Amino acid sequence: MGAWPKPSISAEPGLTIPLGQNMTFVCRSPETFRLFRLVKEGIRVKDERSTSPDQTETRFPMGPVEASMAGRYHCVYLTSHGWSDHSEALELVVAPEEVTQASVPDPALPSVPTFWKHTVSNGIRLGLAGVVLLILAAILAEAWYSERKSQ
Repeated sequence: MGAWPKPSISAEPGLTIPLGQNMTFVCRSPETFRLFRLVKEGIRVKDERSTSPDQTETRFPMGPVEASMAGRYHCVYLTSHGWSDHSEALELVVAPEEVTQASVPDPALPSVPTFWKHTVSNGIRLGLAGVVLLILAAILAEAWYSERKSQ
C-alpha cells in the first residue's frame, strides 16, 4: 500500500451489534479519494466510489448482522496517486441477543426481591382458586337443595 495518510474507521451505532440488527461502517480520509475499500482480516468486503470531487467520507451499510460478520475491519482509500495505508483496526463484536437499556437496573428505583414477586402472584392465584371453589360449592348446594325439595 502507499504513503498517503491513514484513513479512520468507525461503526454506527457502536462496536457491539446485536445479531440481526443493521449497522454501518464509516470510513474517513484526510483528503479526497476516488474509491474506499472496506477490508475484513485482509479480505476485501466492499468498495465504494466517490460521488463528488471533494468527498472525504463514505458509509458502508451492513446488515442484518450475522455472527460471521464479527472480526477486525480496516479501511483503505485510493487517490489519483495510489493506495493509502490501512486504517487502525476496528473490532466488531456481534452479540448473540439484543442488548437493551432495560437489562441494566436503574439504581434510582428500589429493587423488589424476586421471591416477593412470586409470593404476590401465588397469593393472587390462590385467592382466585378459592373464589372458584366457593362458586362451585354454592352451585352444588343449590343443586342438592332443589333435588331434595322436589322429592
